[in-house]
Amino acid sequence: MSYVTIASRVTAGIAFLDEKVPGWREKIDMNRLELNNSNNCILGQLFDNGDANSWESGFDRGCEELSLQACYCCREEGTLYTATEFGFNIGPDDENHTYSAFDALQTEWERQLSPASA
Repeated sequence: MSYVTIASRVTAGIAFLDEKVPGWREKIDMNRLELNNSNNCILGQLFDNGDANSWESGFDRGCEELSLQACYCCREEGTLYTATEFGFNIGPDDENHTYSAFDALQTEWERQLSPASA
């Protein structure tokens, strides 16, 4: 499967959240945003239950609530999309799964969520 650009995936993620999670933008703390952290990423912040003792991250909970497959490698029954398709996670073509891939994803989310982009 080939993935489109990071910018296209983030744009799709924003549209997906606009439809599925009304008011989501107001819940994102840009100072806390960290795409390589499953509790500080976009889904992590939106679906964090605040329980420090919970083994399930906000990212995992968000994927479950939105019927997204967390990993790009396979689709579980009942999921229509992967988190990668919406820019919530890196994909197979993203710089060999390095921190630089997360950095590129982070930069794009910051760019598209900046007040200048609105």
